[in-house]
Amino acid sequence: MSMRNILWILSALLAAFSLLACLARLHIPPRIHSRIDAAIRDQIVWQQSSPPAVEKRFARDNHPGDSPVHLRLFLFNITNLEEVQAGAKPILAELGPYTYVKHRVKRHVWFSPDGRVKFKEYSYHLPAPELTNGSLDDLVTTLNIPLVGALEVVGSLSHSQATRWLQLLVSLIESFQDDRIKGLFTTRTVRELLWGYEDPLLARLAPFLPSVNPTFQLLTNMTAPREADKAYAAQINTGLHNISQVWQYEQWNNLTRITSWNPPHIECVRGTDAFQFRPGLAVGQTVEVWVGELFRVAQLVAEEQVTLGPVPLLRFRADPKQGDPDDRYFQYVQGLMNITSPKAAGPSGKPGRPGPPLFLSYPHYCQADERLQQGVEGLSCDPVKHDLFVDVEPTTGITLRAAKRLMLSSWFGGKWHNVEASVRDTFLPIFWAEEASEASGEQLEQFRPMLRAKAAAAAIAAYALPAGLIAVGLAALCAGLALWLESQARSRGGMTRENGEIATTAGDVERDVLQPADQRQWPGAAAEPAGALRDEAGQPLLTSSAAAQLMNPTQWICRMDPDVGAQYCGLPYELSNFQGIFECDDAVKVGRPKTVAELQALVTMFPKVKASGMGGSFNKEIFCSGTDSQSINIVMTELTNTLDFIQRQPKPADYANTSIPATFPIQVDEDAYTVTVAAGVPQRMLLEWLAGYRYWKQPAGWILPAQSWFIDQTIGGAVATGTHGSSMQYGSLSSQTVGLKVVLANGTLLEVSPKINRHLWRAMGVSVGRLGIITEVTMRIKPQMAVDKKSSKPSFSEWVAQIKDTQEEYKGAKAAGDVAGMKRALSRVDEMQTFWHVPLQNMWRVEFEYLAKEPLAVNLNIDTSAQQVPLVQAMSGPSDSVFNQIEKAAVPNRPTMANNARYWANYYATLGQSYIVPGTFEASKAYLSMTEQGIRLTAGFAPYDQYEVSIPFEIAGDCMNEVGAEVYGPKALWNGFRTPGLIRFVPGEEFYLSNTNGGPRMYINIEDYVSRQTGQPNKEFLETIRLFRERCNARLHWGKAGWVQLNQTFDGAKEYQKDWCNFGCAVNSLDPTNKFQSISDAWWWGATRDGKTVPLSSCCTPSGFSDKCQCARRAA
Repeated sequence: MSMRNILWILSALLAAFSLLACLARLHIPPRIHSRIDAAIRDQIVWQQSSPPAVEKRFARDNHPGDSPVHLRLFLFNITNLEEVQAGAKPILAELGPYTYVKHRVKRHVWFSPDGRVKFKEYSYHLPAPELTNGSLDDLVTTLNIPLVGALEVVGSLSHSQATRWLQLLVSLIESFQDDRIKGLFTTRTVRELLWGYEDPLLARLAPFLPSVNPTFQLLTNMTAPREADKAYAAQINTGLHNISQVWQYEQWNNLTRITSWNPPHIECVRGTDAFQFRPGLAVGQTVEVWVGELFRVAQLVAEEQVTLGPVPLLRFRADPKQGDPDDRYFQYVQGLMNITSPKAAGPSGKPGRPGPPLFLSYPHYCQADERLQQGVEGLSCDPVKHDLFVDVEPTTGITLRAAKRLMLSSWFGGKWHNVEASVRDTFLPIFWAEEASEASGEQLEQFRPMLRAKAAAAAIAAYALPAGLIAVGLAALCAGLALWLESQARSRGGMTRENGEIATTAGDVERDVLQPADQRQWPGAAAEPAGALRDEAGQPLLTSSAAAQLMNPTQWICRMDPDVGAQYCGLPYELSNFQGIFECDDAVKVGRPKTVAELQALVTMFPKVKASGMGGSFNKEIFCSGTDSQSINIVMTELTNTLDFIQRQPKPADYANTSIPATFPIQVDEDAYTVTVAAGVPQRMLLEWLAGYRYWKQPAGWILPAQSWFIDQTIGGAVATGTHGSSMQYGSLSSQTVGLKVVLANGTLLEVSPKINRHLWRAMGVSVGRLGIITEVTMRIKPQMAVDKKSSKPSFSEWVAQIKDTQEEYKGAKAAGDVAGMKRALSRVDEMQTFWHVPLQNMWRVEFEYLAKEPLAVNLNIDTSAQQVPLVQAMSGPSDSVFNQIEKAAVPNRPTMANNARYWANYYATLGQSYIVPGTFEASKAYLSMTEQGIRLTAGFAPYDQYEVSIPFEIAGDCMNEVGAEVYGPKALWNGFRTPGLIRFVPGEEFYLSNTNGGPRMYINIEDYVSRQTGQPNKEFLETIRLFRERCNARLHWGKAGWVQLNQTFDGAKEYQKDWCNFGCAVNSLDPTNKFQSISDAWWWGATRDGKTVPLSSCCTPSGFSDKCQCARRAA
C-alpha cells in the first residue's frame, strides 16, 4: 500500500474520530442528563403507580434502612420565682433534652388525575430514654399560659364586665388552695406541660366564660390512627405535570389560606414541608417552606455547599429578613414571630380574638433583638447549636439532612398588676424544640449511580470537544500530505480514479432526484401508528384532522363548554338535539329571553310553549312545543346572567377576595349545604364551580350528592326529566332538589318546595316540562371527599347471578317486613354502575367506597315533608325575544356501523377503558360521567337514538336472566348493539312521574346506532326493548327514545296508577289550557267514580286526586 493511501486512511480515521468526539460532546451528555432527569422524576413524583421504595419514602418517613427523626425538647425552669414576682429578671435553667422518635404515616391517600395527592397524617412520638437527660416527672416552674389567656379574654370584655370578672378571677387565685398555682405562674411536670393538663382554677371559670380554655399542652401526640382520621387533610402537588411544583402544599389542615393575620393580608398556603424541593437547585437560589407552627411561609436561601459522605449538598438557611418587623404578621420585635392571632382565632378565623400571647424565634433568641436576651438570665446563643438549616441534594431536590429549631415564648407584665403587682414586662422563653434527621449510609449509597453518571457526562462535556479538535487538525495534516503526493503523481501523468469514475453522473441525478414521488420514502411521511382503529372498509375511524375538528369545532354555538361543544347541535338557533336530529317543525319559533320577566311575557304570548336547554333530548314529542308558528320553544341558556357565565366560565378563585354578585347564576349556601342555580346552567359547569368553591368555609370544595352520566345538559332540564346517577341514598337529581321556581301558564312565578305544598312538589319534581318552565333550582350539596373506585369484569352470567342474589335478599327482607334487611340488600348496589358490552357478553362493574359510607344510609323510598301554601307572584308584558329557526346540518351517517356488532363493541370497549381505572380520586372525578373527550366523540361520530328502561328491583335479576336468554339465544339479538349499555340503581321516589315511583329500580341505558345509519328499524334492538317492557314491567325514560319507535299507546294509569291522575290534577290546576302539552299524545287522563266516567277535574282536590275516584285506564 502506497504512502498516499496510508495517509488517506489515517486522515479518514482521524476525521471519523473527531466526528465521533463532537457527536459525543453534543449528544451523550444531554442523553445522560435526560436519563438522570427521568430517573429523578420517577423517584420524586409520587404516583399511584410508584414503586414500593418511592411509596415508602412518601407514605411514611421511618422504615428499615432510614435514620430516625429525633425530636429533642428543652424546657426553661424559673429558679427565682419569688424574686420575679417582686420585680426581678427571671433566672432560667434549661432542662433536657427530653428526646422522642417522631413517626409520620400518611393515611387515606388518594391521587387525582391532575397530579395532586391528598392525605391525612398520623403523627406520633415514641420516647427515646437512652437519649433523654432527665425524667418526665421533672418539675418546671413557668408562666401559666392558660391563665394568661383567660386574662386576655376578660380584658377584651366591656369595662364593667372586665372589672367584675377580673375581681372574681383575682379572688379565686388568692383563695385557691393549690401549691402548683402561684399568681401568674405554675409548677408542672414536664409530662404535663408537653402532653397536656387541665388547670383546676380555669375549669371553674369555663362554664361562665365559654371562650376560656382550661386545658393546655405544648405538643400533640396521636395515640391511635383513628385520631388522624378525624384530622384535617393536606393536599400537595406531586409535580406530575410540572416538576418545578413538586411537593408543593396547596391545602394544609384543609385550608388554602390563613385569614387571621393583620387585614388585609391573607397568607396563601404554599411551599414544601422541607422534605422534597424542586430538582436542579444552585447556590443563591431561594425556596419556600410551609411552616405550620408559624402559620406562614418561610423563605430559605441556598448559602453554601456542604457534603454528607460522598454526596455534595446545598445548605439552606432561613432568610434573615423574615425576622424583621412586619405589620402583616403583627410582628413588631426583631426576630420574634407573633403567632398569637392564628393560635387564638384559628388559622381561618378573624384576627383580634383574645388569647395567650405566643411567639416563635430561634432558640435562646438568636438573631433577635438583644433586649430579649437581656430581659432574662440563663440564655446563651450558640449559632452551631441553635441554627436552623436544611441540607438538600441539588440535582434531585431531596433533603438528606436537616435540623429545624424553634423556641416558644410568651409574655407577662404590669398589664396584669391586679394579679401580680410588681412583675416587670418580660418576654419569657417556655421551651425550644429541635427536629433533626440525617440520611443513613444505605440511603446515601442510592445516590452513587447518579453521581457517577453526572461525572461521566461532565468529563465528556469537558474533554470530547478538545480531543475532537486535535483529531481534526491531525486529519487535515494527513489529508494535506496525501493531496501533495497526489498532485505530484498528476504532474507525472499517473493519476486515475480506482473505480473509473471521476464525478457524479447524470444518471445518479435522475435516479436520486427525479424518482417518482410514489416510489420514494420521504422523511416524516411515516405510516399511521400501529394499532390504529379502522372501520370495516379499512378507513381510519378518527383521523388526526377529524380529531382536531371534533376537539376544536370551527363554529361553537352550543352552550356546552367550548372544549366539548358539539359542532352539529342546533340550539340555541335550531330546535334539535346536540346531534342536530329530533328536529321540531321549522315553523316553531325560538325564544331567547334575556331576563325572567321577558320569559314570563313570552309564556303569556304563545298558546303552545316548551322550555329547551342544550339539546339532550331523544324524545321529540316531549321536546317540541307544537307544529306551527303559534308554538315557541324558550331556550333557558340565553338569559343574560346565565349566558355570560357559560361564555366567560369564571372560577370561584376569581372571587376569592371579593363577594360574588347577587345576580350570579350560582349561589352556594355553605351553612345550609345547598346551591341555588339558574335553570339554564349546564350540569358540567355547575359541578366544576362546586369543585372549585374552596375559598370560604369548605377548602375541599363541594359536589352534588350524586351526579349523572351525561352532564352536558342544563340543570333545569335534568331535574325536569328525573336525570339520575346510581345512588340508593340520594336518588336522582330531582330527589336532591329542595326548591324550584317555575313560570306557569298565566305568566306567574311559582315558588315551590316540599315544605310549601307537597302535592305540587310531587308533581313538579319530575314534571317533564308539562307544568311550566323551571327558572331556578335549589339543590343539596355535600363536601368534596376522597372516593376509592374499584372495578371488575365479570361475565354476563356471573353479573346476573350477583344481582339475582341481591334481589332475593331484598325480597326476603321485604316479605319479612325487615326494613334494615332491605337496606342492607340495596347497599350492595348503592353507587354501583355497570357497563354492559352486549355483543361481547361481558360486564364492567364499577363500585365506590369512602370513609363516611354507611350501608343503612340507603333509602327504600325518598320522601319529603309538606307545609304551607305556594307563593305566586304576578308578572306579564311584551317581549321581542322571538326568532325563526336557523337551519343547521345534522351529524352525517356512518354506514359502516350497520355491520359487525362485535367489532364495534371492541372498539368502544377500547375507548372506554379510562372510565374504569381504579384508584382514589376526588369525588367529582371518581364517579362516572362522560368526559369532555367522550362527548366530543359521541356528538360528532355518528347519529344514534338513546333509550333507557327502568325495571323494578325485586325482579331485576330474573329480568336479566330472561332477557339475556333471548339476547344470547338463537335470535342473536346482540347483533343490534354497538355501544355498551350503562346499568345503574336508584331508590323509590315520591314524585308522581318519577321512573322509580313505587320502589327502587334498575336503569339500563342503551343506544341504537343501526337504524340511523340504514334508515331501517333495528329489529334486534327493538325486540330487546319490547322484552324489557313486556316481561319486566319496564318504564321508558321521559327524555329518551322509544315512545314512537315501539308504536305503543301510552297508558299512564297502567304505568303509574293513581299517581298518574295526581299529576293530572296538578296539570288541571296549573295548566288548564294545555299550554305546555307538547306534541306528545301521552297526556291523557280519565276518571271514574262509582263505576261511572266523570271529568278528571271533579276528582281533584287541593292535595291531589281524590280517594273517592279511580284513575281510568286508556283504551288501546
